[in-house]
Amino acid sequence: MPGTDRSICQALELKGHKVTRLPYTPGKSIKLDKKYDVIFNLCDGLEDDLDFVEFQVLKDIEKTRIPFTGNSLNTIRLCNDKRKIKQVLLKKNILTPNFQVFKSDKQKLRSDMKFPLIIKPVCADAAVGIYADSVVNTEKQLRQRVKRVLVRHKQPAALVSEYIAGRDLTIPVMGNKKIKVLDPTELKYIRSFKNKPNILSYAAKWHKGRPVYKDSITLVKNAKKRFSKEEMKKIKFAAKATYAAVGCSGYATVDARLDEKGNVYVIEINPNCWIGPKSDTALTLQKNYNVDYPGMIDKIVKIAKER
Repeated sequence: MPGTDRSICQALELKGHKVTRLPYTPGKSIKLDKKYDVIFNLCDGLEDDLDFVEFQVLKDIEKTRIPFTGNSLNTIRLCNDKRKIKQVLLKKNILTPNFQVFKSDKQKLRSDMKFPLIIKPVCADAAVGIYADSVVNTEKQLRQRVKRVLVRHKQPAALVSEYIAGRDLTIPVMGNKKIKVLDPTELKYIRSFKNKPNILSYAAKWHKGRPVYKDSITLVKNAKKRFSKEEMKKIKFAAKATYAAVGCSGYATVDARLDEKGNVYVIEINPNCWIGPKSDTALTLQKNYNVDYPGMIDKIVKIAKER
């Protein structure tokens, strides 16, 4: 997000760190000397970017052997492909919605796939390619949405998953070998979402003037009152297992759904998630660690030094 790097630099300086901002030009390698103690790594991709420019940045960072915040190249590369995340979850017996990858809108729907289904780009984050009508109930709708993902967003494939109607959770996780799962935030959908699927579309996430933006409210406080002990145990277990399964380090958030039967379905994981001052993740981390924003950023640096 624009401005996040400046906010982080200011936070680091307030904690007594000397900070250098290094510009990056796509196509050119970054050259670093050994005078730095830590590199603050914010590589998280660009909207509709299928060239994955962050991969080259991370390669350059890892070559320096200087400790860095956030996640490794291997983890970022894995998590850029929702197919691969799903495959890892299945291999580790972590509950996730049934899914199928579509490389064409003419592809046959498997008989075990049950409507309603949700269609997303296979290689995108930040709700890119997710619309209010991305949940479908017919094959005709399915093929239209798959075609939109493939053509409009120029994706190599569309990820089609069974839609889980339930509570929409985001669980922050921090650490390297020692993993700490923090209290989940929950998205509450009101008013304009009545009788509609509760999904965070691109408009609901980013378009501040839209009713759907105002009507998707993040609940940060009182997690222990909003979830039973058993629910919290399942949520944190799923988040920790997912974080470890994809090899995360530093910090990430896990997106999950809690259904009416108490099952926790992992949807995806977001390494190097947005940690700008106004982000839900930053607010949750500050609350859990009882620190201000500079204190939270300093905590991330300390975790990097422990790698």
